[in-house]
Amino acid sequence: MLKRHEGRLGGLEDRGFIHRPYRCPAGALTVGYGRNIDANPISEAEARALGIDPRRLEEEGLTEDQAEI
Repeated sequence: MLKRHEGRLGGLEDRGFIHRPYRCPAGALTVGYGRNIDANPISEAEARALGIDPRRLEEEGLTEDQAEI
């Protein structure tokens, strides 16, 4: 159900998975399937587990597999 309601720009049209951070309708920086990274940033432990550099999240984004995790 989360995938059906998140991972869309503005929630108005289904654009599928969005791998780069975007502003949700409420104005929060969001990535993947509704992860509010303004309020809940990706921790160092999560970044290590996902194999990402959180400082480069805006440029590189997440893969769909990473968002699933």
